[in-house]
Amino acid sequence: MHPRHHPAAARLAIAALLACPCGLSVAADAPMYRCQQGDEVIFSQEPCGPDARAIDVQYDAPSAAEAAAADQAAAAAQSAAAAGVADIERTQRIEGLEREIRHLQAERDRAVNALAIERQQGTEERADATHGIELRGEMRATNDDYNARIEAREIELQQLLAQ
Repeated sequence: MHPRHHPAAARLAIAALLACPCGLSVAADAPMYRCQQGDEVIFSQEPCGPDARAIDVQYDAPSAAEAAAADQAAAAAQSAAAAGVADIERTQRIEGLEREIRHLQAERDRAVNALAIERQQGTEERADATHGIELRGEMRATNDDYNARIEAREIELQQLLAQ
């Protein structure tokens, strides 16, 4: 499911981006320039004119306690994001199993009905009881096969729903 269609996924993606310290050091290491353009003073990370002058910007470094708190917050956000992703994947698997069960049930019904029609037509055309018995056995085997596959998916679905 696309994050646009799942608000929790969008929130988790934003939390993960905010928790990522990957872009913080780039801004702190970038040089700053001061330029005069007419009556206006401009500050930029790139030289902004022929009179651009590099200026030394002192960035405040966090205390050890602030850095540890930021690391803990980032770890908590990443953990929450991972849990959110797991919940989304679980929900998607549940929806997939429900669709698969409905599909198997419909497929089973079509296959058994087709055999029932063939059996009915066969008994009208032939007095041979063996053909009807064979088709009845095939219907039972087809039904049992589909039911076993459906039951396996229903068990998995119940386990996911119980989590």
